[in-house]
Amino acid sequence: MKASGVNGGLSFAGSLAALTGSFFIVWLSYSLFELNFDPQMLIILTAAGFLASMADSFLGAFAERRMEQRLDTRNFKTKLSANDIVNALGYFAAPLLLVLWEIVFGI
Repeated sequence: MKASGVNGGLSFAGSLAALTGSFFIVWLSYSLFELNFDPQMLIILTAAGFLASMADSFLGAFAERRMEQRLDTRNFKTKLSANDIVNALGYFAAPLLLVLWEIVFGI
């Protein structure tokens, strides 16, 4: 476990907040769009959001610093930072996890 404020830091409180936030977003989507409530889909979407958050933390812990070093050593001129790239990869983790879930389990 890393200290707070460090790239890729994980904590029990942060993980609980990610799980709660993921559940709240899915529940709010069901409520606002008046979707037919499906408990199985609620669990699957909540899990995908939570796992995407964990993927973002994992990438932050293991890839972000390496990306920063490579961007600095190659004098690579870009408006994107290593953090932006890691966040984008974390963002795409949830849809990827849902596709993999469909392939393996057939929702």
